[in-house]
Amino acid sequence: MTQTNSTADDWTPIPPGSLLALASRLKTRRQMRLVGRVGVVAGVVVAAIGLSLFSMSPTSSMQEPNFGGITCTEVHRVMPDVIADRANPDVLRRVQDHVRQCAACQKLMQNMQTAPRETASVDRANARHWQPHQQGPRPRQSRPSLEVALANGSFSP
Repeated sequence: MTQTNSTADDWTPIPPGSLLALASRLKTRRQMRLVGRVGVVAGVVVAAIGLSLFSMSPTSSMQEPNFGGITCTEVHRVMPDVIADRANPDVLRRVQDHVRQCAACQKLMQNMQTAPRETASVDRANARHWQPHQQGPRPRQSRPSLEVALANGSFSP
């Protein structure tokens, strides 16, 4: 095996600034790889934070309207007490504020306020035709016993 020793005579001179250009290109490549790695990590972190925030809190399109410090579901739940004037004054104030701003709950309140009157007028109209049922147990119809039917000859199988 022969080994060749390179000497200073084998080298050719390079133009001035070539090594500086090569170093600049290598530095740019290292920086781009670093930016790429940091960008991927930052993207993963942002995606994880966004996904966790999205899963933990309802989005604005899915969130229930909240007017006057009370949601529509709560208004629906307490509306019978409000109509019957049995609601707590604080709840009554919040429901009134909500109903002023929410068209759906305004309609619900109007329907619930008019429903008892309509039902009462129907009940009064039907009261003329209503006949009370007999009180107490119904009287048993007397039937002849089997012996009486056989003795009379009125039993036919």
